Amino acid sequence: MIRRIFTFFCLFSAIALASRVDYIECRVLPPFEEDGEYWGPYDYRWAYRVANILHIDTKPFTLKRFLAFEIGDSLDADIISESERRLRETDFIGEAKVEIEERDSGTVAIVTVRDLWTTKLAPSFSYKGKVIEWRVDAEEVNLLGLGARVRAGFDHTENYDSWIFGAGIPRILPGHGSIDFFHSGATDEIGPTMTTVTLHKGRWRDSDDFIYSAGAYWGGGIHQTWRDGNIPDATYRADDNSQYLGGKFLLSPKFGIGAGMRNARFERNLAGEDRSTTMDFTLFAVGASFLQREYFTDIDVDAFGRTEDIPKGFGINLRGGVNSDFAPRFVQANISHAALVGETFYYANTYYRKLEEIESIGASLHFSTKKILSGRFCGRLAYLSVFQGLPENFYRVGGQSVLRSYRANAQVGERTAYGNLEWRFFTSLELFTVRFGGAVFVDAGTAWDARDGALSPKRTLGNVGAELRLGSTSSTTGQITRLGVARTFDGLWEFSLSSGQHFGTYFRLEHDIPLP
Repeated sequence: MIRRIFTFFCLFSAIALASRVDYIECRVLPPFEEDGEYWGPYDYRWAYRVANILHIDTKPFTLKRFLAFEIGDSLDADIISESERRLRETDFIGEAKVEIEERDSGTVAIVTVRDLWTTKLAPSFSYKGKVIEWRVDAEEVNLLGLGARVRAGFDHTENYDSWIFGAGIPRILPGHGSIDFFHSGATDEIGPTMTTVTLHKGRWRDSDDFIYSAGAYWGGGIHQTWRDGNIPDATYRADDNSQYLGGKFLLSPKFGIGAGMRNARFERNLAGEDRSTTMDFTLFAVGASFLQREYFTDIDVDAFGRTEDIPKGFGINLRGGVNSDFAPRFVQANISHAALVGETFYYANTYYRKLEEIESIGASLHFSTKKILSGRFCGRLAYLSVFQGLPENFYRVGGQSVLRSYRANAQVGERTAYGNLEWRFFTSLELFTVRFGGAVFVDAGTAWDARDGALSPKRTLGNVGAELRLGSTSSTTGQITRLGVARTFDGLWEFSLSSGQHFGTYFRLEHDIPLP
């Protein structure tokens, strides 16, 4: 019996050592296939060669930061799949493949990826209600092949103008933590200013048993409040600052417990009045989360043929907190569920949150069908409500985020309900790796105050329209340009040029940090 146990142990050890990685070899393919087929009477593949020369390949040590294994680790099918998925989740890798090869020098993990064109230009323009708004946004998501992100932009709205700056480096800190910076500043007397710095680490490897988030927020400026119909109301000055720190231990891939704290001061001064409203507090919180998740791979119409790894499962995140006097001041619950039911994928989320006197609840449903007539139906439904909120917490129906044909403050209130439905499709027509597609859509929504009751007494706003969409499988995620025209239920027309999707169809399922 002892001999059998010893033999089994030796055999198991030999198998484990044989699959242990001794070297990691990275192979980076250029964004454009120079010898691929071309469309039309002219050979324009020279443009691909020029673009590949200008492109800076992702550095091998950058790729290794996103792998779910290191030298010395033993590999299995799950770790290989997770590594390929993590690489594809970045904004600068299109396709990824991890293979094992036995050589005289040892076991080699060969990581082959195809880079994407990572300079993103996102202009936007809209004309609605005789008001013109525009935005210019430029972003590089893989600076010098280091995985670093830099962003700059200028935003002109009917309310105010603002500059936008951002930067970040993923998985660069000890323990594979990331750092992000963002600043938005209004150029006029009226308009908000905001600066955030964040350090964070999520779970990337099975061996990761601790995640964290820390950061600071500063905000201020003079805010404009609105009434229905884009009518300006009172202004007020905001002076905010907040610092937070939290972490969570993952007792298993499915279950985690953690704690966090936040020190904050929010001050509001109403114009023309001597009184001010101030919230000054320090809160401590504890929380637990349960996560059941797996992935399925799909060819996403939204990204014009890009392979995407879509999570399904469910997650529950609970947290609660007290102030420095140990009085209960904070509670939050969030439940998310994603599933593939027949030919339709849906993502549902509901939450409840109370911080001091501010209370909010919400529920949303996002869905997308399988391919139907070279496209798919995508939609979302949402209901949101806030009680005793600050003026900037009120919901606004209008603008590019909800109703495309209406100005940003068409309706304003403490509660909102809205929905969007699109049929997104693409064609086989391609030029310079740019594929042509489109969408037909309908939007509807309303906003009202809590004192008006559970249902809105206001009429529902809505519009119908169509868009021409351009996207490339060789360009970074989200680089989709939309040319649209829409008509409101009242007969008004809107024309727009915008980038990215109007709304997403799925979201990540992750353990969160219990921050108050």
